[in-house]
Amino acid sequence: MTDPAAKPSPATKPAAAAPKNVEVHIAGMKFNPDKLDIACADSVTWVNDDDVEHTVSSDRNSELRVATIIIPPKKSSDPTHFRMPGTFSYHCDNHTEMTGTVTIK
Repeated sequence: MTDPAAKPSPATKPAAAAPKNVEVHIAGMKFNPDKLDIACADSVTWVNDDDVEHTVSSDRNSELRVATIIIPPKKSSDPTHFRMPGTFSYHCDNHTEMTGTVTIK
């Protein structure tokens, strides 16, 4: 028999995943991974493992805080936060064959 005075427990909601920072490594003149799926709250840091300077430049010039992020050899970018869902295409200005996409869900 149940206690009529007992209050039902509130439904528990699953905890939202904590935002994470995902690294894209630049090595051998390639972005790795070159296709990345992240959540809106996540951020991306590009890590240049090569011995030459690379850039991360928006194809549409709108998703980054600046038009181009310059990453010296053996250095990393500051984390880039994406706030809107969509697909962000980018390239390296110095090596135009280097391309990548970030899909924000």
